[in-house]
Amino acid sequence: MLSPGNTLLSAAKNAQREALLIAPFVKTDALGRIIENIPANVSITVVTRWIPGEIASGVCDIEIFDLVSSKIKGSLWVHPLLHAKLYRFDEITYIGSANITGKALGWRAPSNIEILQPATNALQELKLFESELLKSSIRVDVAYRDAMLKQVEIARTQIGPIFEQTAGAGSQVSLCWLPTCRSPEKLWSVYDEGESAQRRMVQSAYEAALADLEALNVMKGLQKDQFNKCIAAMLGQMPLVRDVEIAAMEGLSSEAGTALIEKSITEAGIYFAHSANEMWEVLQTWLGYFFPEMYRTEAATTVLRHGRILK
Repeated sequence: MLSPGNTLLSAAKNAQREALLIAPFVKTDALGRIIENIPANVSITVVTRWIPGEIASGVCDIEIFDLVSSKIKGSLWVHPLLHAKLYRFDEITYIGSANITGKALGWRAPSNIEILQPATNALQELKLFESELLKSSIRVDVAYRDAMLKQVEIARTQIGPIFEQTAGAGSQVSLCWLPTCRSPEKLWSVYDEGESAQRRMVQSAYEAALADLEALNVMKGLQKDQFNKCIAAMLGQMPLVRDVEIAAMEGLSSEAGTALIEKSITEAGIYFAHSANEMWEVLQTWLGYFFPEMYRTEAATTVLRHGRILK
């Protein structure tokens, strides 16, 4: 019986138009082995998950960006909630449990016990899955890769073992989540002091902070600067925040920010108790607090701008 990796190599060699590789954990050596077997004229799309702590702990490689970008028809995308594994070469699709790593694909001993099977049913549904996944993913460019590298270095040098122990344990933020605590500086008190912080806060603010911390799933035991950097890293993974970052380059009005929120809510198909305008105000406050060198709100206006980082 072929190993999962050799199954993919066989399909890769026969690809004629496109190759789609979807996996949360992707290592450079394993991906390189697959890509070198794909004919040069075939477009290659890789979708993965980049969480700073996971990259820092070595379960996935940020260097795959250079590998994919070296291909004329190559593109790399990231999705913060990705857990699915799907590999399609033209019309042949495989689904299963194997990530793109040597141990998962049977190329390193001891190998994982994995399953990878051709999908012969629900092909239309899988096509829809692909479309929806790419629609909500972020295409990685040099700027995004460099920003992630900075977060990975923070994870390695400042957070170290704490981040490594919890890598892959859910340290990611849902695409449909939006912050509710209007005073993001209060999050640290609730995180650090627990219930004792409740005595110094309005009950609604305390409950909102608790809800946000639960949604963010921040690991325990961080110092304040590490805590803030972790939240910033997770916020930076959200496609909505990426859209805000791009729009804020030219100045993002309250009306335009609210429209982005409404679009995100509509696409997610979910309900929030607060209005889109209220949620934009809260998100704008969070961005200014956790990215103080990146965002500023112009005096006497409600326009959010992506400001120059001063060194």
